[in-house]
Amino acid sequence: MAELSGVASTEAGMLAIWAPEEFAGIVDQQSWAAELGTEDGIRARIEAGGLVPVNIGGNGAWQVVLRAGGPEAPGGGLGLSAPEMPGGGVGLSAREERFVMLSSEPYLLVCHGMVHVGGIEEVSGRPADTGLPLPPGRYSVSVHLIEWDAEPGSRDAEGQPAEDALPDFVVLLELDYRPGARMPPAGSALAPVYRRELLTFGTAG
Repeated sequence: MAELSGVASTEAGMLAIWAPEEFAGIVDQQSWAAELGTEDGIRARIEAGGLVPVNIGGNGAWQVVLRAGGPEAPGGGLGLSAPEMPGGGVGLSAREERFVMLSSEPYLLVCHGMVHVGGIEEVSGRPADTGLPLPPGRYSVSVHLIEWDAEPGSRDAEGQPAEDALPDFVVLLELDYRPGARMPPAGSALAPVYRRELLTFGTAG
C-alpha cells in the first residue's frame, strides 16, 4: 500500500493524474498543446489510460491524497495510515466516508512505475515533482470529493484548514492487472468498464 498527499493547483481548469511515460513526447509548450490542447486530445489520453482527470470545472488549489493498493501493491509506501481493505485493496477512512460529497466511476490508468498529480498544464514526460512509485500495471482509479470543512474542528482559529483537516480529494488506485497478465476480452461480461469523461463526476454525456 502506498500514499502521497500534497497540494495540487491549476490555472487551466482541471487537475490530472498521469503516467509520465505516456507523455514522453511533451517537452515544451508547443508539444503540450499538440497533445493536450483540445478536449479531444485530453479525452483520447483518458481513454488510453494515460491520464485521469480531477475536474470539477474550475481553477484553484486543492489538497489531494493518492492512495494505492491491490494484490501487488507495495506494503508501507509513503503513507502510514492508509486504510487497507480485505484482499489487499484500499478504501476511504471512516472519517473520509462520513464527509464524501461525490465519488466517480473508475477510470483506467496504465502505470509504468510512477504516477504524478498536478495541474493539466503540468503534464509531461519529465514532471518536476517526485510522484508516487507504484508497481507497473493497469489500475482502476476512483476520485472522491470530500466536504472537509463540514467536519467539526476542520478550521483553526484563523479560519484556515486545521493541521489534521481532511483533504479535498481522495484518489484510490486499485491494481487490476500486472503487465502480461491475461485480461478478459474487451466487451465481455468480465471486462472492466472505465469512465471516459472529461468531467470527473456526473452523468456521462
